[in-house]
Amino acid sequence: MKKHILLPGITFLICYNISVSQAQTKQYSNNELFSIARVWGFMKYYHPAVSQGKVNWDSVLLVTLDNAKPIQQVFSGWLTYANTVTFDTTHPITGSEPCDSIDRRNADLSWIQTNNTIPAIVKKELYRLAGNRQYIGTYYSRAESNRYSGKAEKKYPDAIFNEQYRLLDLFRAWNVIEYFYPYKYALDKKWNTVLQQFIPLFRTADRKTKYDSVLAKFTATIDDSHSDIEPAANYVLFGEYGPPFAFLYIDSVAVVTRIVDAALCDAAGITTGDVIRSVNNMPLPVIFKANSPYVPASNPSVKRREVYRYLFNGTTDKMKLSGYKKDHTPFITETGRIKRVYQNEWFHEGYPDNPLLQFDTTIQQLIYARIIGHTGYIEFSSLQPAHIDSIMQMMQQTKGLIIDLRGYTDNGALLKIFDHLFTEPVFWGKKSQPDFYAPGKFCYVDNVINKSFKYAGKQNSNAYRGKVVVLINETTQSAQELWAMIFKKIPGVTFIGSQTAGADGNMTQIPLTDGRKIIFSGLGIYYPNGQETQRIGIIPDIVIRPTVENIQQNKDPLVQRALQLIEKQ
Repeated sequence: MKKHILLPGITFLICYNISVSQAQTKQYSNNELFSIARVWGFMKYYHPAVSQGKVNWDSVLLVTLDNAKPIQQVFSGWLTYANTVTFDTTHPITGSEPCDSIDRRNADLSWIQTNNTIPAIVKKELYRLAGNRQYIGTYYSRAESNRYSGKAEKKYPDAIFNEQYRLLDLFRAWNVIEYFYPYKYALDKKWNTVLQQFIPLFRTADRKTKYDSVLAKFTATIDDSHSDIEPAANYVLFGEYGPPFAFLYIDSVAVVTRIVDAALCDAAGITTGDVIRSVNNMPLPVIFKANSPYVPASNPSVKRREVYRYLFNGTTDKMKLSGYKKDHTPFITETGRIKRVYQNEWFHEGYPDNPLLQFDTTIQQLIYARIIGHTGYIEFSSLQPAHIDSIMQMMQQTKGLIIDLRGYTDNGALLKIFDHLFTEPVFWGKKSQPDFYAPGKFCYVDNVINKSFKYAGKQNSNAYRGKVVVLINETTQSAQELWAMIFKKIPGVTFIGSQTAGADGNMTQIPLTDGRKIIFSGLGIYYPNGQETQRIGIIPDIVIRPTVENIQQNKDPLVQRALQLIEKQ
């Protein structure tokens, strides 16, 4: 039997386990492991001694999995032991977190009653813990924050080669989503079904490449565009070599948008505007479909954005391409691939350079705001708070204003722009955050950032009166979607483009046993009426996506449509 370090006072559990393990030879079934994961996670966050960190709960699980004693005895033994451990009673919890209201959509303890592997006396005790929360701790769930924190979780380097530790990874991550993911209710699959599906996969993932594959598939089931594994596992899954060019995936083909390695592209005859249909005789849609299960995404729009990044990846430094030139002349060529570098992923963004963004060498500044005819344009991610007053004064006489939200900025000081766009303060959104003293429930709070930013805008009888058009697409994510929510409050505003990423709320980490992390959205972000943007994103009023011809001609159909809409007024 393997040895695991336990906290002082665990003598009872050691003796109990040894006495059973000497006669126990079988392994747990997947169904039994399903029950173990659920009870272990519930006690981790609901039992006073465990939730306060007075018990090394990892070790309790690992010893249990080593010994494989009868499951009914497991649960009774856990409770008997945990109830003997002293916990802090000096600061009882008197109730839930301060809330405007409670979101109970993720809270469901009915599994306790319906699970036939849990003895009746244990069920009664689990329900008692759920109803008596005055001494619940946050050792495993919180670190002075309004979202989940797993800073107390322990690491076990190279432990994934041991089945017990792989199951610990799964049980740890699954229970974090079960109790602290605000959007669990919106998942495509029932979360308990995901656990049932992945227990056998984690058990048999005994090689690193296989484990990385299973872990990526598990992360994708969270249906969250924020989700990822850090450091990224995609180099192992798809190969660390990528193309010598940037590209966009449009209508089942890839359009070359930028040359990265000129020598390799010249040798292969590849130029911007080339259209590629297949890699190594495999059509791009086939590659796309094969890669999709490993890539997290909130909706189909962002699934396309994420999966296309790896269409040309492989484990060798060469690949065969077929497609056609701008004049539709077909070609077949072979080109070299270059090694991807995690911190320099230049082909994550295949969009051509924005011609409306220009760097003025005379004044050494980026020009991101301009007037085109009678229309103003602002690339929002480049906007500087100190320039807002002067820019909006310049825009005052225009017929309309285009706000481009296809970049990214989380600079809260940019709220100042709404002082010029609203005639009065506007309440624009609220958030939900975990109730750490009733895990699974979430508190609605009547602001998104903090109370100081509850409202956007101010009393302003001279607010901008022109038509406002906002540009969005699948790269509009997280903070950019939050900005979009506020722009939605402008009377008569029109959104042009395609569905946004549908990932809002702070990026939150689940520590894994090998030191890596799974990322998910830790807070719920909602409109004042409770409608979410998660998974849905922002839906445009006018749907426009670039075509192959648009990209080849370096034309931006969203800007063109916005200009038409404003100039025709």
